[in-house]
Amino acid sequence: MSQTPLRLEHYFFTRVHLEANPEYVVAEGGAPAQKDIDVGIRIEVLRHDEDPHRYQLTLTINKVTAREGRVPYNLDIQVVGLFSIDPDFKHDNIDRLVQINGASMLFTATREHVLMVTGRGPWGPFQLPTVNFHWAISQAEKKTDTPPDVEQQE
Repeated sequence: MSQTPLRLEHYFFTRVHLEANPEYVVAEGGAPAQKDIDVGIRIEVLRHDEDPHRYQLTLTINKVTAREGRVPYNLDIQVVGLFSIDPDFKHDNIDRLVQINGASMLFTATREHVLMVTGRGPWGPFQLPTVNFHWAISQAEKKTDTPPDVEQQE
């Protein structure tokens, strides 16, 4: 199997605030379906000053809302990932590769963390929806000329 040129060397959570929503009312059928949840995400990518093949990506999730009703938990989470790119890898836009694939890796780790912690919460396990970072980043870039705050869309 071929390895990806982007390697996640290490990640850590710098902020994890997860709170059971006291205003949440369990609707018939349980928590909102993933397709009915919007997630506010901010991505920041920094390249190492001395090694152009090393990056730091910070992913912040600070807004989770249901299109109808409320979500069972309020979240404010920040995770930082340290990445490296294979020096032999050639690509037109490595920063974008780090932004999309790196954010996808960190979001997956965050989804699992939220699922594990909420599994012991009063409203039961809550799973964040999947996010298409390629689409979301492209849409955000169309609105501005700067790297995006990403809003999850279907």
